[in-house]
Amino acid sequence: MNLQFEVSDQEIEKLDEMLKETNLDSYKDLLNNSLSLLYWAAQQVKNGKVIAAVDESAQKYTEVQMQALQHIVETKKAQTEAETKTEATGTDN
Repeated sequence: MNLQFEVSDQEIEKLDEMLKETNLDSYKDLLNNSLSLLYWAAQQVKNGKVIAAVDESAQKYTEVQMQALQHIVETKKAQTEAETKTEATGTDN
């Protein structure tokens, strides 16, 4: 499959910087790595886990804030609430 999309010059600079920092060879490699990370994070969030950056020396963490992951959390919460309500009322609707 061939994908095309528009990216600002500023975003291209960020992508180029990431290519250098990660020693990846192409935008395709960068996209594949990025999608792998997002897929993994989505699976973790579906399983009720938090994705975070951990500062071990300070014993603090910063939770990753992404619209896509937040959507998964909210959807899972709504499904759980609906299932709990169904179980409490003994109905299917």
